[in-house]
Amino acid sequence: MDARPIVPCLWLDDDAEAAAAFYTATFPDGRITAVSYYPESFDAPGGQPRGSVLTVEFEVAGQRFTALNGGPMFTLNPSISFFVFVDSPDEADRLFAALLEGGTALMPIDTYPWSERYGWVKDRFGVSWQVLAGPRQPGGAMLVPVGLGDIDYKTIFASAGLAGLKKKRKIAIAASPIQMIAAIVRCRVLSIAIGM
Repeated sequence: MDARPIVPCLWLDDDAEAAAAFYTATFPDGRITAVSYYPESFDAPGGQPRGSVLTVEFEVAGQRFTALNGGPMFTLNPSISFFVFVDSPDEADRLFAALLEGGTALMPIDTYPWSERYGWVKDRFGVSWQVLAGPRQPGGAMLVPVGLGDIDYKTIFASAGLAGLKKKRKIAIAASPIQMIAAIVRCRVLSIAIGM
């Protein structure tokens, strides 16, 4: 049985193929597993042409995804984010730079109390990624989907095989709304992950 049975669906306007190609080239062990098409017999509800790509199923770092060409009715936002655990600061920098190209840094890649290298980015497709460098236990997940809200961060960090973090003070200094949100998230991640 798959250890991570939830398959996130990324609702995109019409970028499913481009997004899947980008992610499978950016993350390790990337591959496209299936492509489905809108029927030729009737118009698609999102306005896509008949017979055009409906979904692209792909896998990166052991996590399955579906990218959907659903039209402009819905857009992605940072309330759903993917934690990406990497082993080294250099890998965090490489991955963050790749995801940032054409996107927006929600929190710059830097050293923070909970990680020697951390950054939060919304990529060119609108998907939110939190890149975190640190030791993982063998077999720990690299990529973990997260919805912001009432989250059990102990489980998230445990699924990545993180052995534990040293207790640090909470830090919440913000100059803009995005920085304030990021600071709240940082404090929540830190507080819950270390059991404060």
